[in-house]
Amino acid sequence: MLLGTSSEISLCVADEKFFDRGEKHVTRKNKRESILLLMLGGTLHFMEDGIPTTLKANEYYIQRVGLLQEGVSVPPEEDDPAHYFFIHFTGGHFIEEGSGIPLRGKFHIAGVMPFIESIKPIRNANRFQLTAELYMILSALADYSVEYDKREDFMETVRSYIDASYFVKLSLENIATRFNYHPNHLSRLFVAKYGVTIHQYIISVRMKRARWLLLNSSESIEKVAEMVGYQDPSAFYRAFLSYFGEAPRAMRTANIPKE
Repeated sequence: MLLGTSSEISLCVADEKFFDRGEKHVTRKNKRESILLLMLGGTLHFMEDGIPTTLKANEYYIQRVGLLQEGVSVPPEEDDPAHYFFIHFTGGHFIEEGSGIPLRGKFHIAGVMPFIESIKPIRNANRFQLTAELYMILSALADYSVEYDKREDFMETVRSYIDASYFVKLSLENIATRFNYHPNHLSRLFVAKYGVTIHQYIISVRMKRARWLLLNSSESIEKVAEMVGYQDPSAFYRAFLSYFGEAPRAMRTANIPKE
């Protein structure tokens, strides 16, 4: 998905946010405004309409109007308090293809900091000037995203996301939304890179993990199914049998060490 800029955009509120250790993203659903997050340091974790999202320094993200964001707790050893600049704005529209910027990408902090510094004194600033600064930030993000796409292996990022998220509800559609791509376009890119569809790859990751759990843990087959993303044990059974040519229980029994 892209943020189209053909409809008028207006800055509403902007500020800098420093998280304390252990602090979580607020739970909210903005009904009127979208929010641009510019990560300046640390790591931010949240769920957006049930999809886990993690942002690090030098990444930006646009939280679209109408979506639910929920805070996520992380273990103390992974707690890296977030520091970001946020901009609430109205207007713009979200489209699948066309001019604009991806909803997520990377940016040079030094490249946008002059505009952030211009926006900071919002209470005393001219609203038209502030909105002009916002457009300058969006322009800088658009310029960098084109450069970034050329030099980064984007499909490896998608594959790594699947590897790390196989146990949650995954589909081509929600992965495409997560990475701001049209599903058909993302599917073509993935097949060209790996020779399998995203659906086939998700199944392969889940099945390999399920086999490891069956052979190396005492969890029930129903629990193993749940742990690799299947709420319906019968669906897990059919997928496992189709992938390995052997039922889960038969594989576990055949590999029990003999006394």
